Amino acid sequence: MHVMDSRLTFLTGNSGAGKTTLCLRLIEEAQRDKYNVGGFISPPVFEAERKVGIDLLNVWTGERRRLANRLGGDKGMVTQRWQFDEAVIQWGNSVMAQRPTCALFIIDELGPLEFALGRGLLGAMTLLDERVYPDNLVVVRPVLLAYARWRWPWGTVRPPGGFSGT
Repeated sequence: MHVMDSRLTFLTGNSGAGKTTLCLRLIEEAQRDKYNVGGFISPPVFEAERKVGIDLLNVWTGERRRLANRLGGDKGMVTQRWQFDEAVIQWGNSVMAQRPTCALFIIDELGPLEFALGRGLLGAMTLLDERVYPDNLVVVRPVLLAYARWRWPWGTVRPPGGFSGT
């Protein structure tokens, strides 16, 4: 499937700006309105008000797995602060390789693993490249926005406060 007129919106903002919270709210509103939404969200995991992990939430099924922990574990890919579980990344990519149906595809977020290292949730990048879904929302940090806009020049940019719902 190739949707020529598919739309892509980049949601951008620094850490703590409310990007994931907005994605979760949009999913809730879309599902309430019977709008078919899918993709992956990366909600933070806190212990005593300290961010200690990042989960990967499958929007299609609601299944949630631990994607990353603060440095200190013994497996997976490592960035400056996070150690990613390769098995969870493979799980996410295998789900996206099946191309589950949806009208709105949300991916939170594409970051250094994907843009700088060519690893991570590359299945999302393929789905965006091929314009599989009619509507797409991708979370990208401001520092990586130029890379995203170069790869997908048809996308538009919105800050977290730039949405009023679905």
